[in-house]
Amino acid sequence: MISSFDRYLGREFLRVLGITLAGFIVVYLLVDIFDNIDTFIDRDARLGSVIRYYLCLCPYIIILTLPMAALLASMLSVGSLARSNELVAMKTSGVSLYRLLLPLWLVGAGLSILIVVGGGWLLPETSAAARRIKRFEIDRRPAHGREPERNVVYQSDGLVYHISVLHTEQGVAEGLGLIAEHDGRIAWRVDSQSAQFREGCWNLGPGLLRVFSASDERVAAFTILRSAAFSASPTDLLKKPQEPEELGVPELRRLIRAMRTSGLPTSKQEVELQLRFSFPLANLIMVLIGAPLASTPRRSGLALSFGISIAISFAFFGCVRACQALGHHGGLPPTVAAWLPDAVFMTAGGLILSRVRK
Repeated sequence: MISSFDRYLGREFLRVLGITLAGFIVVYLLVDIFDNIDTFIDRDARLGSVIRYYLCLCPYIIILTLPMAALLASMLSVGSLARSNELVAMKTSGVSLYRLLLPLWLVGAGLSILIVVGGGWLLPETSAAARRIKRFEIDRRPAHGREPERNVVYQSDGLVYHISVLHTEQGVAEGLGLIAEHDGRIAWRVDSQSAQFREGCWNLGPGLLRVFSASDERVAAFTILRSAAFSASPTDLLKKPQEPEELGVPELRRLIRAMRTSGLPTSKQEVELQLRFSFPLANLIMVLIGAPLASTPRRSGLALSFGISIAISFAFFGCVRACQALGHHGGLPPTVAAWLPDAVFMTAGGLILSRVRK
């Protein structure tokens, strides 16, 4: 049953969270703007392009800074109750600290779920848009250059392209592989030594066509293979986001399966996929740590709360980055690299909670 205190504490936490999150966003934007203002001026970037770039960047900033804002908001909202002795009065009336902090934990869990959805399905689109605006409208780089592109991976309409060397201007590919999926499995695969883009589609050959069924595999060699389905132009292959952080969860899973089939390393992609689910949990973990810390009056001051929040946040983000780098280079299994920081800080939160007065 939701009590009036639950509504009061939840409302106070959300109010402080909104203020702290807005503050972190403003600070991030100001630092980034002052860091890049020389580039904007030198490249004669249009004001509209700069504004759209930062609007597209805002979802990333929110997801990045929300755990820090949640930690600070939990410490400030609970700390205000501790300083006014409201927590002491509530605990002496027979209500445990666990029950008092329950609305904050529920809000933290809700934020984690929201960020899982936003970070896994919405953020890749805005990040890709920000990258395109920065590259083509602000930095004014050409859509493609004279130098060949290497190790190009592209997904479209159920097809995954992997090209070893792509000569964009000539429309020539060396080592082109095509993989098609159906109902979550590989339906067929084409491996061609070379290909040329003519009349709106790729002309492949020579190479091998493999067709997979539930029980067997059929292989056929070809000299020339042409299909209207192979219609992604050389410039299209470079326009789509190829970085793992710019792919949604479904696209990232398909890319991992295709890269495994092609024999390519997938450590970076697997770590990024696991982070889509592990990093949002930081919002709940930060509330789990911050609320009991601030329940002691001597730790509830504004300056001390801010200092503790910054220290814990830097420790957490440092742990995430270190494990991420180890996972990318094979030093840790992808699952361990993504979830280890959560496990460490959730354990720390549980220990803090067990030591405070109930």
